[in-house]
Amino acid sequence: MDNICNFLLLFTKEAILIPIFLLGYFFYNRKIFFQAIVLLLLGLIVAAFIKQLFKVPLMPHLGEGWSFPSGHMFTTCTFWGFLALELRNRFFSVFVSILLVGIGFSLIHGHYHVLIDVLAAAVFSFIYIILYRLLLRSTRLGQNNALLSFCAFLFAGLLIYSMPFKPIFYLPMGALLGLTVGCLVSQLPYFNKQIPLLTEVLLCLGGLILIYCLAPFLTNPMISHVFLLYFLIGFWITVGSKFIITLIKR
Repeated sequence: MDNICNFLLLFTKEAILIPIFLLGYFFYNRKIFFQAIVLLLLGLIVAAFIKQLFKVPLMPHLGEGWSFPSGHMFTTCTFWGFLALELRNRFFSVFVSILLVGIGFSLIHGHYHVLIDVLAAAVFSFIYIILYRLLLRSTRLGQNNALLSFCAFLFAGLLIYSMPFKPIFYLPMGALLGLTVGCLVSQLPYFNKQIPLLTEVLLCLGGLILIYCLAPFLTNPMISHVFLLYFLIGFWITVGSKFIITLIKR
């Protein structure tokens, strides 16, 4: 049972979420998967904000921090739940339903959370998704990726300002800013060029591998290396391939 639970919990981690995002972004629907990753990144901070409101301590063996609602369950429901609603595929929806139940069980089985933490996270996540989808449909945010990620960056900043800062905030803030800058750059005539999909994917993957390899060298006294790392990742995903092609053809 422990092995099964550990496997299911992989679907809450970056090692699974980023490849799923990349596959969907390049090969299925860029608009929906971009909206999903922005929702997930902002959700990391929204979850921390909600935890700060209730201030329910973690179980003693987990150290310091807040338990209610479960942050892992909240962000997982947010990403997978949004995709299930937007893609409207019966088989994928069934898969997501089973996956989320399995992840919730795994969090309880592993003594990370109690039932109320998991259930509350699912409820808050559902509300968060509904509000996000309403916002996308009633404003221009659903049609403009740069504007969407920038507004998410600003809103995240406001939430962070209202609570004690945590180093984990560098990840979503860096990624959201990188996505914003990348989208803006990709709209410039100089970079607004169509390139073969396979070439774009290979260049993107190659660039991401290089960025991760260079991560240890990003440490500096001026800015968080985590912020800089995820800024580069967000930027590269949105415009990196076009940037390289443009430089080669100069």
